[in-house]
Amino acid sequence: MIERLYDVFAMPRPRVVEFCDHCVTPQDVAPFTTVPLRELTAEDVERFWLKSGTIGDENFVRYLLPRVMELITSGELEADFYWLRLIDETRGRSDQREQRVIDDWLREQGLP
Repeated sequence: MIERLYDVFAMPRPRVVEFCDHCVTPQDVAPFTTVPLRELTAEDVERFWLKSGTIGDENFVRYLLPRVMELITSGELEADFYWLRLIDETRGRSDQREQRVIDDWLREQGLP
């Protein structure tokens, strides 16, 4: 399932991630442009959550989504309201193939 997520949402690592320089430091954003997606830690990803709305855009969310879902699957991130909302919002803006893999993942996780 995780491999399908990475396949369906495959995007190149961003060279630049927009951020609010009043709310976020370049060090907060650096891992997203320098570390391969599958090597981002839960701490890196949580940094995005803590600064949501001040890091990235819709394309960045789509890039990050497979890693978020993998970290939830492994228990390194909690399937809380924020992450589930992010997944649901992305699903709502996705094509049928993307929606299907998200739906399959949600069912596999026992989530609504």
